[in-house]
Amino acid sequence: MGRKLGFTNKRLWPEFGIDAPIWGDLFDTTVTEKGMPWQFAAARATEPKIEPEIALGLGKTPEPGMDAASLLRCVDWVAHGIEVVQSIYPGWRFRIW
Repeated sequence: MGRKLGFTNKRLWPEFGIDAPIWGDLFDTTVTEKGMPWQFAAARATEPKIEPEIALGLGKTPEPGMDAASLLRCVDWVAHGIEVVQSIYPGWRFRIW
């Protein structure tokens, strides 16, 4: 269905030992469009947080070595989104390796 960008806040990168944003996949089973009812059982989640996201709908697959203009032509749509995340690590203390 599309991709999302995560860790776009550069101030957080040193805390997690990363030096670039990360990508994640969006699936039609995990996305709810505006106007559709949505519920989340926060009481059953472990330390839930809501993160703002930028979602990209890709019309064609990006290829290694593409310049910025070519990469942008792969994008069919852009949307605001939220991601509900949770952590099994108390206080969210972990590192991405």
